[in-house]
Amino acid sequence: QLDHSKAMGLLKSLTEEYPRDVRTLLFYANELRQEKKFDEAGAVYNKILNFEPNNVKALVALAVLSYSQNKNEEAEVYVAKAVSTGTINRNDYARLGFYLLVADKNKEAAFYYEKAIAMGADGFDYYNLACAYAKINDKDNAFNALESSLKNGYGSKQQIENDSDFDSLRNDGRYEELLSKIK
Repeated sequence: QLDHSKAMGLLKSLTEEYPRDVRTLLFYANELRQEKKFDEAGAVYNKILNFEPNNVKALVALAVLSYSQNKNEEAEVYVAKAVSTGTINRNDYARLGFYLLVADKNKEAAFYYEKAIAMGADGFDYYNLACAYAKINDKDNAFNALESSLKNGYGSKQQIENDSDFDSLRNDGRYEELLSKIK
């Protein structure tokens, strides 16, 4: 069993010993973000930007922090900066969508998953897009994304039945119809 507080202490000491190691800093900041220590995480992401001003992972993470704190305009500035690097890709948009979905920022998650999918279809992204749409009660888009997820090889009947994100869809006739198509 991992002692999380001990692991965080070790990570912090690694960032102090290797203050310019961006991979370690990113790992530590991501852990802080997951613990909802937004100010500390933000400080570490900004430290990364001091070394690498165009670090898309740090910019995307700062956007997530801002969205999580309902600072949408600030978040969009970080995303615009990431886009301006010319290196943002579908995985960056998908990561942004995923982190926002986890943070229950579902409208924003759907927006960024749409951007990721526009750069290349992926069953996992369609599945999470369906989750985001279902959570904001946009049933038509949720069913379309869920069908696309299945067509792209992601999702099982059991997974869909057990995913509480789809609770808003269960009383819709399309739900049982979709499940009946899954082998």
